[in-house]
Amino acid sequence: GLVIQLGHPTGLPCCLPKPPHSDHFVIIHGNGIHSMTLRLCGCETTATPTQQLLQYHLFPASTDKLQTAATFSVLEEYHLLSLKSKVSAHHYYTLLTRQSDNTGLSPPKERYEQFMWMAHKWCHLKMLKHSGQGHDPRVANGTKQGECETTRTHLRV
Repeated sequence: GLVIQLGHPTGLPCCLPKPPHSDHFVIIHGNGIHSMTLRLCGCETTATPTQQLLQYHLFPASTDKLQTAATFSVLEEYHLLSLKSKVSAHHYYTLLTRQSDNTGLSPPKERYEQFMWMAHKWCHLKMLKHSGQGHDPRVANGTKQGECETTRTHLRV
């Protein structure tokens, strides 16, 4: 089956590939929920496993047990749909499940909780970024309630 190798340019093999926590890694994308084999780069000069996923625009559901990730595009799409169309997370996740298997005979692995955590974290990071609080981890961790509020300027013409 398909094997995705992180940490190296496409087509270049890694001499020290290592599996994440689980052999069957689940990726949530806009066209469904997919279980595949993922290999992390084990070279000494490489980034951490979480950084390797982020470099490939995969947002991990956990930093200690790498089993699930969502693409940046699916998180952004859900964020926009929830804001503009009021689509619930459950309905959006059901859509992704149906795109994977509309018959229900072999549904994808259940990752709704992980999807909710990633979506919540994604929205929080976007809020920090838009309020100018997301560039320094110390500032982001110390942000108090209400500090991300942005003021609107109304121009009179």
